[in-house]
Amino acid sequence: MVRAAAGRRKVAARLFGSARTARCMLVRRMTNVPGAEGDPNADLWIIGRDYGDTERRLGLPFQGLAGSRLNARLGEAGIQRSGCFIHNVVAAQPPNNDWKRHKEGAIEVGTWALQALISEYQPKLVVTLGNEAFRTCMDKDPRGGSTLPGIQDARGYLWDSPLGVRVLSAIHPAAAEREWVPWMALLGVDLQKAKRELDAGCPALDERSVTIVTEPWELQELRNAIGTQERGWIALDTENDSELQISCLGVAVTKDVAWTIPAEEGWQLAAIKEICESDVPKVL
Repeated sequence: MVRAAAGRRKVAARLFGSARTARCMLVRRMTNVPGAEGDPNADLWIIGRDYGDTERRLGLPFQGLAGSRLNARLGEAGIQRSGCFIHNVVAAQPPNNDWKRHKEGAIEVGTWALQALISEYQPKLVVTLGNEAFRTCMDKDPRGGSTLPGIQDARGYLWDSPLGVRVLSAIHPAAAEREWVPWMALLGVDLQKAKRELDAGCPALDERSVTIVTEPWELQELRNAIGTQERGWIALDTENDSELQISCLGVAVTKDVAWTIPAEEGWQLAAIKEICESDVPKVL
């Protein structure tokens, strides 16, 4: 942890002149954050990944086609863009819009900066658009390697972030029309959920358990839960990819306890087949 912090300070020093200058720039109580739009004191934050062509030219987030799509969905949800704080993990455009080709240190410093801002301002709700924003606002490395589900599985859910804020994960509008799934409509649904959450004062989340089955012992826990559940049936939900191949199976044994089995490895595929073909009554 100490070495990681020292590394961030060194990278910040290269980009801003000194780590102290960077820290002061990033977390002081200011109403204009470089590369962002809106007042960080706003109740609702909207966080994306990085800039596209139009954003780079204007120096502001969500200004191009993705911005137009976002504006439309915000309007449908009854959310005024002017009342939001909008930012990106990295306020820059990488070559060919390839996230992995950002300038050395840019992702690391952008992550550190955004997490510092969230910790300082503590907005009531942060809507994250895409995997990188979701991971960052959940206090993870946006480059991957965490145990968090991918955005297609995580979208629409509310999360309590280790950074002390409520997070609602959603699909990025730039990616929403690249697949056959109606992601754009679902983005609108998610923003409507954000509006309801804010109007309700962001109440405490229900205590619910969702286990992503990535180890065989977690699968055995699921089998035990199915065998001992009392209501007489289980709820199943399948998700498919763009080639109509199953990507995961959700299994709920009560309203508060559920498992998700990714369709990645052979033993996981066998488990999905086993549960779907079992004699236990099911609700789909």
